[in-house]
Amino acid sequence: MVEQRHRRTVIGRGLGAALLALTLAAALTACGMSVIPPTPTEPPRTGPLGLTSDPLITVGTLQARAIYTYGQNGWLHITERVTHDVDRAPYATLPDGAVVPPDHVVDTWANITGPDKVITQRVTFLRREDGTVLQTAAFSDGVAWNSSTGQRESQTSIPVGAFDRGFGASVGEYVRVGATVTQALGTLDGAPVIQISVDNPFQDTSQYEDYAQPVAGQHITADYDVNGGNLRRLEWIMRLADGSQRRFGEWHITLEANATPTDEVLEALQAVQ
Repeated sequence: MVEQRHRRTVIGRGLGAALLALTLAAALTACGMSVIPPTPTEPPRTGPLGLTSDPLITVGTLQARAIYTYGQNGWLHITERVTHDVDRAPYATLPDGAVVPPDHVVDTWANITGPDKVITQRVTFLRREDGTVLQTAAFSDGVAWNSSTGQRESQTSIPVGAFDRGFGASVGEYVRVGATVTQALGTLDGAPVIQISVDNPFQDTSQYEDYAQPVAGQHITADYDVNGGNLRRLEWIMRLADGSQRRFGEWHITLEANATPTDEVLEALQAVQ
């Protein structure tokens, strides 16, 4: 979601619903398929990555490393621990009436196969923090199934993405609308990261149903692992009209390559048939 500074955009359904959709969609496509920005040379496949001359090139280098590290054949396990600070309640409601709390977990298993390295099986559990499953979405052998709707539909295999929730693909758009994008080295939980930040003040305030006050801007920070190239943390701060700030969303993401699917995952795949 890129808010343009040069025109007023009012989102009627609210950031919460939109970002929940983004959360689920990103999880269903292996944590977000992204278009890799062009890089002047092929990035190295091993060793810690550093900053380049341009944040967009840095993001492209990180995305390429993430695909090389985690986009190989086998099961990939992606865990997203999500927190939201919004005024409205409930945060979201699923088609079957289940209420999604602001703090939840998106637990995705993706099976990457074949010479083209595409996702041919995938299971995503939307969970409460205590592990209780609110929704299961599964895909296998060209058929997708969702427990909230009970519906089955055809779906083709999914190309492997950059595992950064689509943030990398949106950086260029933020630059286009006048936002400031910066890069820096930092640490997260004691480990080195490359931090990409977007500062995007709005020319006019926008009213979202997630907050009682109008929103005057946003600041987004993405922390990428310097070795794996994967996104480890995404923070989305909303600046309100009175000068205060609210952390609309924070995602802590872990990736496990060559994972062994659990019985819960195998049972979900059986439910697709």
